[in-house]
Amino acid sequence: MRIDLCALTEDLLPLYADDLLSPATRLLLEQHAQACPTCRARLREAAAPQPPPAPPEESRLEQPARAFFGRLQRILFAGLSAVVALLVVTGSLSYVLGRRTTADQKRIPARVSSAEEVAGRAIPGWERAVAHGLVVDVGVTERIPRTDATLTVEKAWYSGQQVYVLYTVSTPHNEYWIPIEAFLRNESADRILRHGGTNWSHLATWGGLSPEGFHSVLIFNPIEPEPDLHHLELVLRQWLRVDPKSGPQSTGAGATFWEDLRIRLPWDESYLTEPAPEVIPWPQQHTWLGRTLALDSLEVGIGQARLTGVITLPEGERDPVLTAALVIGGQELTGGWQATEPTEEPGRYRFTITYDGPNQWPAPVELRLQGITFLTDQALEWPVNWAKYRERTSSRDGEMDPEDQVSLPFYDSELVARFATDSGIGIEQRTPRREPPYVQSALRMGGRLPLETAEPGEPPALGPGFEIENDAREVMTNLGGAAGPDDIRANEVRTRVWAMWWNELPESFRQSERLIVRYVEPSAFLVLDETWTLSAGQ
Repeated sequence: MRIDLCALTEDLLPLYADDLLSPATRLLLEQHAQACPTCRARLREAAAPQPPPAPPEESRLEQPARAFFGRLQRILFAGLSAVVALLVVTGSLSYVLGRRTTADQKRIPARVSSAEEVAGRAIPGWERAVAHGLVVDVGVTERIPRTDATLTVEKAWYSGQQVYVLYTVSTPHNEYWIPIEAFLRNESADRILRHGGTNWSHLATWGGLSPEGFHSVLIFNPIEPEPDLHHLELVLRQWLRVDPKSGPQSTGAGATFWEDLRIRLPWDESYLTEPAPEVIPWPQQHTWLGRTLALDSLEVGIGQARLTGVITLPEGERDPVLTAALVIGGQELTGGWQATEPTEEPGRYRFTITYDGPNQWPAPVELRLQGITFLTDQALEWPVNWAKYRERTSSRDGEMDPEDQVSLPFYDSELVARFATDSGIGIEQRTPRREPPYVQSALRMGGRLPLETAEPGEPPALGPGFEIENDAREVMTNLGGAAGPDDIRANEVRTRVWAMWWNELPESFRQSERLIVRYVEPSAFLVLDETWTLSAGQ
C-alpha cells in the first residue's frame, strides 16, 4: 500500500506549523516535499507566518490541539488513520520490544569528529564552498536561556540556493538542545528577512556528536542584497532537548521551552559572490505520446545546479511541471524548484529547475525522469442522485448503488463517482498497470481557489479543482478535499479522492434532488521511467 503523502501533508499542516509532529512524521513530510512542488509550497507557507510573542506553553498547545482534533475526523474519513496508527504502533513496539526502527535510529545523533564533518554530510557542496573561500567564519557563542548550555555559531555559507548556518551546542551536563524555530532579521531588528530551521532531509541523522558537543545546521532561503546592511541578527526561539542515546525528546517535563536567543552575525554583500557556474550544453530530446521534452543546458555552480529546457504539449494541455531527479557524481541533489514560462509558440513552455549544488564536479550526470504533470482544458461532470444519498452520514462506507456510479474515461484512467455521504462525494481513479510511457489521471483535492494572478480590480480567477452545482444551477466552489491511500491490485491501481463540504453545505444544495460534481481543468501525468546521462567530459 502506498500512502497518499499529499493528503497526509495537507491534514497535518497545523501540527507541522507548530512543530508538534513526531520527528519521524516531520521527516516523512519534508522528504516528500522535496519531490512535490505543491506540498513544498504548503510546508513553506505553514512555516512562514510572522512569529507572535511567545505565550505560555499551555496556551500554545491548546490551539494546535483543537485544530488537530477538529481535523481528526477528516484524517479518519480519508483513510489516514491507518497511517497515523501505524506510526504510533511501530514506534511504540520498537521500544517495548527493545528494538529501534530505522526512523528511530536516524534520530540518534551520529558520532563525528567535528562540526565540519556534520556540515560535509548535511550541506550539498560544502567542501567545494570551503575550497573557494565562500564559507564565513563566525565563532560567536551565547548561553541558551534556562540552561547551562551554550550555542556557538561556527560558520555560515550564503549560497545562491540557501543560507546554511553551522552551530555547536556545548553543555557540562550532557543535556543538549536544538532550536526548532529560527529567523534572520536585519541589523535594526525591524524586519524579518528569512524564516528557517533544520531541514532534516539534508541530514542522515539528527545532527552529530563530537567531544566538542552537538552539531547541526540551520537552513534559510537566500538573503537578497540590501544596501547599508552590515550585520544580521539570528533569532532562535523554540528549543527541543536532545538525548545523545535516543535523539530529540518531544515529550516529557522540560523537553521543550520557548525563549529567544539572539545572536549577531557578520554580513557583507560579498558573501553572495560565487564563481560563475560552468555551463554544459545538453541537447537531448524525446517525444512520448505527442509530448516532447527538450533539454538545453546544465549549469553547475557551487551553491546550485540549474537545468533548462522546453516542454511541448498538444492542444488542450498547458502548464507542465517536470518531475525529475538530478544525480551528479552519484549524489541525488535536493531542491527541484521549478519555474515555467510559456513561449510565444502555443504549447511550448520554457522551464528552469534549480537543485542544490553537487559535492563533486566534474562528475557523471544522470537525469532520472519520473514524468510530466500538466493541466487540461476539460471539465469532467458526474451527476449524483442526491435525493437518495443526502441523509447518509459520513460514518457509513458511503458507496453508491451500482446503477448510480457514473464512470468517465480520462486518458488511460477511469474516473468513477463511487461514494456519496452527507459530507462529500468520492471519486475513484482507476489506472490499469502497464509499462510506461502512458498518461494517467492526476486529480488533486480541494475546491476551486482564487488565483493570485487575478488582475487588480477584477474578480479573482478560479483555479483547477472541484465544484458542485444544484438544481437551481447555483455553484459552490469552496470545497475541501481528502484522499485515501492507493489500492494496488494485480491489474490496476485505485485512488480515492473526495470533494468535501463537511457541515458547510447550504440548504439550497442540501435539499436539491440532484447535484452535479464537476472537476474543472483536471490534471494528468505522463508517466515516464527513463534515465538520461551526461558524461563528465561532454
